Amino acid sequence: MKYYKLVIFSLLIILETSQLFSQCNRTNDSLVLVSIYNNCLGNGWTNKTNWLVPGKAISTWYGVKLNTSGCVESFIMSSNKMNGAVPDSIGMLKSLKILTLSNNNLSGNLPVSMGGLVALEELNLSSNKLNGPIHPSFGNMVNLKKMLLNLNNFSGNLPSAIGNLKELVTLHLHQNNFNGPIPATLGNLSKLDELLISQNQLIGSIPAQLGNLTTLRSLILSQNKLTGNIPPEIGNMTNLSFFYADENLFTGNIPNQIGNLTNLKEIWLHKNQLTGNLPSEITNLTKLQKILFNDNKLSGPIPANIGNLSDLISLHLSTNMLTGSIPQSIGNLKKPSVYCLETTCFQVLSRFH
Repeated sequence: MKYYKLVIFSLLIILETSQLFSQCNRTNDSLVLVSIYNNCLGNGWTNKTNWLVPGKAISTWYGVKLNTSGCVESFIMSSNKMNGAVPDSIGMLKSLKILTLSNNNLSGNLPVSMGGLVALEELNLSSNKLNGPIHPSFGNMVNLKKMLLNLNNFSGNLPSAIGNLKELVTLHLHQNNFNGPIPATLGNLSKLDELLISQNQLIGSIPAQLGNLTTLRSLILSQNKLTGNIPPEIGNMTNLSFFYADENLFTGNIPNQIGNLTNLKEIWLHKNQLTGNLPSEITNLTKLQKILFNDNKLSGPIPANIGNLSDLISLHLSTNMLTGSIPQSIGNLKKPSVYCLETTCFQVLSRFH
């Protein structure tokens, strides 16, 4: 009898502990939401329906969605006039999968505790006034598929720990003040579709490891301080549709391997210090719509088969050192097009009236 009493007592302890643990999670999530409301000036939010209203469950609070266990799974509060800093407590929302606080007035550094959001799949903090560095702990969010931190005032180096985010599909870091090199570890992100890091203060060369990103469709590096050659490994990105590396300090030749990018629609390399000839392989890229190579130090002739690019609508080659005549094949182009060759721009409308 004593044995059975002991077993029943143990089971009750386990049950009560389990219920307490579950209740603590829900209670904890409620307290975190309250701290967000207080830290981010909830009284001034555009929509604060049911927030902190007695008797209203947090499942009814605007922007909050719970999972089947009653814990916060989604917190979406874009364009809602949030102000202030993101509180440290946000890292305690262990069930959170979607966090969207874009287009607000949030400021200050992101808390290190956010690295604890290991269930997070989407993080969108774009269009705020956030600053400071991105902590290496962000590399712990291994389920993250989207990270949008663009249009803020972030600074410091891009942490190499971002390369741990193997599920990442979309990475938007553009229009910040990031400096230092592009981490070679970004080449580990084998599922990446969009890499946008333009309009920062990045230095150094493009890591050859980025050539591992064979699923990438958009590589946007414009308006940084990047140097060195464009690596031939770029030619491995056979799904690439948009390659922008304009307004940097790149030197050397445009690699012939560009000709492997048969899905490329736009290539922007203008306002660099590129030298050498235009690679004839570029005429293999029959999906190209825009070529912007102006304001470099390119030399030699325009490839004779440029007219193979039947979808081309913009060809900008001015302010280089090109020689020879304009190829007759340009007359084969079928779409209304604007061409800028050296100091002259002209428009072809021959087949569209």
